[in-house]
Amino acid sequence: MIFAATPRGLLDIPEASIPALYASISQIGGDQSFILPLIEAGRTTIDVVFLGEPSAAWPERHLRNTRRPVVVVLGDDPGGLLGQGGPSAWRCTSDASAWCRSVMVHASGGNGAHYLAAARAVLVVRRVLFVETTTRHAAAWVGAIGCPRTLAIMPRAGAHPVTQAMN
Repeated sequence: MIFAATPRGLLDIPEASIPALYASISQIGGDQSFILPLIEAGRTTIDVVFLGEPSAAWPERHLRNTRRPVVVVLGDDPGGLLGQGGPSAWRCTSDASAWCRSVMVHASGGNGAHYLAAARAVLVVRRVLFVETTTRHAAAWVGAIGCPRTLAIMPRAGAHPVTQAMN
């Protein structure tokens, strides 16, 4: 199942809305298909919860009651160099830290293999936090989450987002 956490609570994205979700991803700009492996896994074997706003409440009740493995995607990278402020700006940082069993701090451009890796890892550890962030906030996220099973993905050179960092 796929969910979106908002400041008002958790919204279920019904199966009938998945085609519209795909369409909205393609209209964001650039190639956003990197996230599709995770969405496909959410349709079949796992839960995927998207948190896109720093003020969104941590979906505690859902995470406590689900029997499926869960990837929580925290979107601290809306495309600007400063992201959405790093871990200190997010209401749910301490809850995310206490909940996860593994974390991927993703401070590089979107890559479908990385999202697929999260979908596979969650089948083993059952609780994966996937932090989409900028290189500017990557180290702060690693420190704030403090999980011993952390994978930080950084660009080979330069900074992410590249277009913003070069200006």
